[in-house]
Amino acid sequence: MNQVYLTGRISIEPKSYISSDGKTTIVRFSLAVDNPYNENVVFLNLVTFNEVGKHILKEGRKGMQLFIEGYINSYSRETEGGKKYTNVEIVGNKVTLIKPEKSEIGSDFNPETEGGGIL
Repeated sequence: MNQVYLTGRISIEPKSYISSDGKTTIVRFSLAVDNPYNENVVFLNLVTFNEVGKHILKEGRKGMQLFIEGYINSYSRETEGGKKYTNVEIVGNKVTLIKPEKSEIGSDFNPETEGGGIL
């Protein structure tokens, strides 16, 4: 079974793309996740599609904590120069934006305008 559950913080601002057929919104970003076995941080590439991606674009920003449910995907490509490489990414099917505590971000936090919620 290929299922992934992660909690981490957005480390690269989400960027959107439209598929070549113009029907799918693709949103890519990076998530910083603590390694439970040592003090290292793992940076993972994530991709979301359509409504989930649009929600990330609207509400997510660098530093925001997320809970991701999804799966691992890999694909291979070849550059014009003939170099082959494989990329591994997490596909987020369900994303929960975790609202920060007021003390984490300062006294100007307004839960009505600062996002949060499940998609």
